[in-house]
Order: sequence, then structure tokens, then C-alpha cells
Amino acid sequence: RAIALQPDYAWALGQRGELHRLNGDHARAVIDLSKSIALDPKSAWSWASRGASHRTTRRLHEAWSDLTQAIALDPKYAWALANRGMTLFDLGRYTDALADLDRSIALDPSNPFAIGRRAETNVELRRHEAALADSTPMDRERTIEMAREASVKEARGDGKALIEQRPEIIDAAL
Repeated sequence: RAIALQPDYAWALGQRGELHRLNGDHARAVIDLSKSIALDPKSAWSWASRGASHRTTRRLHEAWSDLTQAIALDPKYAWALANRGMTLFDLGRYTDALADLDRSIALDPSNPFAIGRRAETNVELRRHEAALADSTPMDRERTIEMAREASVKEARGDGKALIEQRPEIIDAAL
């Protein structure tokens, strides 16, 4: 109703876009968030929300661009940093992803999303001890499995390679 009364109300458009995003309607989310950004280009929140929609729909370069803009507007925006970190992860840029996730966690040390994603990133970087340090007892099994999968990827040359278990990772988790 607020948008019907005032069609150029950036905040209301952004809120409606965020509701679309949360409900999984990313096409409508991007439309509303784009309108909100056009009206208020200094809204880090709108840029970050649109970036999150792009990431969910695997438009990773658009996601990275929007999240980078959000961070430029608000360098201490932990949620945007975590989302850009995951976008970089999805792009295979693990070292860059880790830097963003570290910055996000420094700003918000209790964010389970960023901590869990940092564990996954550390597995990809073969930093298994660091991955386990971020794991809770409940998700240590998952971290160990991810480490095993990383070993498989590393060892799989012709698809028949003998896979070495990494006992030091398993021992550290127990």
C-alpha cells in the first residue's frame, strides 16, 4: 500500500524486494531492489540484498558487483562481506573468499553462517586444522567428510587412484 501511495518510496520498494527474496521470488526481488537502488543508490542494504538474490540464482558476477558496491558504501557490513565471501567461493576464488569471511567474522564473531562457510573455504584451501577449529562438535563429521572429498579430488587423476585417508584430520576431530 505504501508503494501505491508513493511509487518512488525507495525504502518500501527495498522492503518488498527483500520479502520477494526471502520467499524465493528472485526475479521480482531484483526488480524491486533495482528500483530502490535507482532511487537511493547509497543504500548498502539494497545493494547487498540484490547481490544475495543474484548469488542464489547463480548470477555470480552480478552478485559480486552488487556486494562489492554494498561494501564500498559500508565497509563494516558483515552480512555483505559474508555473502561476497560465498560468492567468491562459488567463483573458485578461495583465498579472496577467506579474506572476506575473516573480515565478516571479525565484525560479527557469532555469525554461524560466516563461520560455517569459512570452514568450507578452509577445506578447499587444504587448511583442514583451521576448518576443524571453526566446526562445532555437531558439524565436525561434515567437515571430516568435506576433507575426505577434498582428498578424493586431489588424488583423482585417472579416476582409479588410491585415496589416502587423512588420519591427522580425523584424529584432530575426535
